[in-house]
Amino acid sequence: MESEDKTEAARNAFPVAVVGLSGRFPGAPDIRAFWSNLCRRHDPVTKVPADRWNWRDFYGEAEEGAARSRANSGAFAPYVDRFDAAFFDILPREAQSMDPQQRLFLQASFAALEDAGLAPKSLAGRAVSVFAGIGFADYPTEMRLAGAPYDVYRGTGITPTSIANRVSFALDLRGPSETVDTACSGSLIAIHRAIQSLQLGESEIALAGGVNLLLGPELFVAFGQAGMLSPSGQCRTFDAGANGYVRGEGVGVVVLRPLQDAEAAGDFIYGVIRGSAVNHGGKAHSFTAPNVGAQSELVRTAWDKAGLDLADAVLLETHGTGTPLGDPIEVQGLKRALGSRDDTDGKRTALGALKTQIGHLEGAAGVAA
Repeated sequence: MESEDKTEAARNAFPVAVVGLSGRFPGAPDIRAFWSNLCRRHDPVTKVPADRWNWRDFYGEAEEGAARSRANSGAFAPYVDRFDAAFFDILPREAQSMDPQQRLFLQASFAALEDAGLAPKSLAGRAVSVFAGIGFADYPTEMRLAGAPYDVYRGTGITPTSIANRVSFALDLRGPSETVDTACSGSLIAIHRAIQSLQLGESEIALAGGVNLLLGPELFVAFGQAGMLSPSGQCRTFDAGANGYVRGEGVGVVVLRPLQDAEAAGDFIYGVIRGSAVNHGGKAHSFTAPNVGAQSELVRTAWDKAGLDLADAVLLETHGTGTPLGDPIEVQGLKRALGSRDDTDGKRTALGALKTQIGHLEGAAGVAA
């Protein structure tokens, strides 16, 4: 039975094309601005804006029981408070109760479809799936602390499941609709699930991505006290001076469809995904520590599924958080996956590290890369 399952999985593992994309990232309202910022090495990291919270109230040396952290910087996305409720046929009162992450993902999904040349109305009633990755949700806490009135929209407004379900509802999409919460890997797992949905025949087109907003100080304090965040506001991936990561925010959505269908339709194809895989680190040194063996196994599995030779890898985009614990383990895992390399053949594998420029977007980090 197991061999039959593997044979069936292999038969269904066709390549998937990326035919549309959209995003809003630190210092960039859209993909074009994002690319421009990357090319000119624009640094979007700033002190926490006053319209989020007063970072001075929470700044200082960490003391047990005190809400203090030396991390006071982040990479913030623009215009996250702007939302045309009427365009989406949503009442203003309901929109106010919606987590801004839900609103942003809805907007980005529409923009991604537009980029793919797909009219939203043309998808109504079709097997189109939606997979949204998230990591954290500050909005419920901030609403409570602000004394926002409770209403009938609060439940659906702050529930993580609504992030994906809102898109399916707005467009009358009949494929699977799931919000994925796996912390930093959220958007990548969402894309992995979308690929599976296409390959299983559950959907003909898939929307997948992730969203992350920094709306309150609680996690800044918690992560800062845990030593995860950089006091200097710099994410120095693979650097001897690495002292933690910088939290960032944004949203990204890609439109996926089988490569064969995309080619037949004459779609513009941004890239092709030939294989993906997922696992868990299992038992490691600590609950938040990576596992070298699990990471190397995952990399090899993904490349095997793609039918590619890992020895031919020219560039690998890394997680690269800039933490003294995580970075060495990741590099060790990649070395183990790559195996012995013969330097005489001139082959090199470069490592990319987007977090050095836009910080760590947590639930949206993967789709940004």
